[in-house]
Amino acid sequence: MSVAPVHHTQVNFDPGLFPKAAELFHAAHSGKYNTIVCIGSIRGGKSFGVGGVLMTLHKRYPHSRSIVVRDTLANLRTTTLPTIEKLMPTGFVKQFKGDPQFQWKFTNGSSFQFFAEQDSADPERKRWNGLEVNYIWLEQGEELQETTYEKALERRGSYFIPSHIGPTPPSIIFITLNPTDTWGRQFYDMWVTNTLPDNICVINFMLDDNGALDPAFKESLEQLKLKNPAKYKRFVKAMWDVREKTGGEWYHEFDYLKHTRSKEEGGVPFLPDIPEVHGTYDFNTVPYMTLLLFQLQRASMKLQIRFFKEYCYANPSNSTAKVSEAAAKDYLMPFRKSFTYHGDRQGENRVEGEGNFRRFDRVRSTLAPFLHSRSNGVNKAVVVSAIWRDFINDVLAGNVPDVEVLIDEEKCPNLVKDLGNTKEGPDGIKKEKAKDANGTVYEKNGHCLSAFTYGVGAVLFDYFQQWKKQRGRIAE
Repeated sequence: MSVAPVHHTQVNFDPGLFPKAAELFHAAHSGKYNTIVCIGSIRGGKSFGVGGVLMTLHKRYPHSRSIVVRDTLANLRTTTLPTIEKLMPTGFVKQFKGDPQFQWKFTNGSSFQFFAEQDSADPERKRWNGLEVNYIWLEQGEELQETTYEKALERRGSYFIPSHIGPTPPSIIFITLNPTDTWGRQFYDMWVTNTLPDNICVINFMLDDNGALDPAFKESLEQLKLKNPAKYKRFVKAMWDVREKTGGEWYHEFDYLKHTRSKEEGGVPFLPDIPEVHGTYDFNTVPYMTLLLFQLQRASMKLQIRFFKEYCYANPSNSTAKVSEAAAKDYLMPFRKSFTYHGDRQGENRVEGEGNFRRFDRVRSTLAPFLHSRSNGVNKAVVVSAIWRDFINDVLAGNVPDVEVLIDEEKCPNLVKDLGNTKEGPDGIKKEKAKDANGTVYEKNGHCLSAFTYGVGAVLFDYFQQWKKQRGRIAE
């Protein structure tokens, strides 16, 4: 089915201006999905898209019913209602009911109702009992309770159109969602890991997908970028794992604006004129095996430590050999570079049950053509500890005046996430626990942070020694 603009509206619903809405249209009319989740940046057109597509479904299926749910009546009145009024074909509405016009009847017998969650007044969702609808739209899902989503699962498709009137449409729950760590995050996590069930569709709406935005609005967002770069990245760039500082971060001097470079800013490109590539390893293999690549460059009287690429490989490629082979294929071989490696000192210990084999032996065998007499940069004095935390925080803060750390935001997303989010625990960094599909407990975070510490600590070891002398001897 093709989609054309809906005319005779106050603001035309034109898929030419909203390309992701056209994708949403086809998903909703395909009959393949019972849940469609629209994620992405603020003002990306998610709500406008869902509202417009719902109108086409009501037009296609006479006598169908839908509700849109927000957390409060006030939010329905001030935000959702004006959005729907903009895209509604005025000739399609037959009757308004409620205050203010919260029940709409259409000329073909379909109906659309605005419905407030009202969690505090109705914690058990008793108002949902007996509700019969075909479509449920959970607007701003991050502001709704998971109980509401569960109730929507219960009531979805509860209305059947009498067969002599017309066909009953496939039921759908629509969810619009800004970056969140609440129940709605499950859809984002399944989307990024390619584990979505066949009946759930996730569509990512970005700011540039909303062709109706005034350019002046986009320009105003640049002020937010300067004032609060974490909020800008999370809600405008839809980087779900970027969070504002709440206190207790291990590397509390890490600053998104200062230390990362986005694609729009040119990133942190690989520099082919620099003869040496550095790599730093963390040997945990769940959720991924970690290799971070960086270069050292003298620029404007500063030593730049330039992280330009990460390899965080999950099963079945979560091995030292796989990440090393990737680095060789992408950079060392085509650019004929030599390689210096750093990483967890335990990688030089014998692996139990494997004779004299050490994990760094795999690095040395895999990357042998690119190594030289000083390639082993593993510094056993560099560990993830309080004193190294304090030193690297001083580096990040600019208190080691001739050193600068730069990280490519797009090519090192796990590193950026780790540095921004990992907290301090009672015995070091705070590890977030999770379970894999087999029920095995693993540590979700800290792996890139550890590799970063090993690499930065190794190349700045002389700076560290001087820093220790200046601040006085501290027990390690």
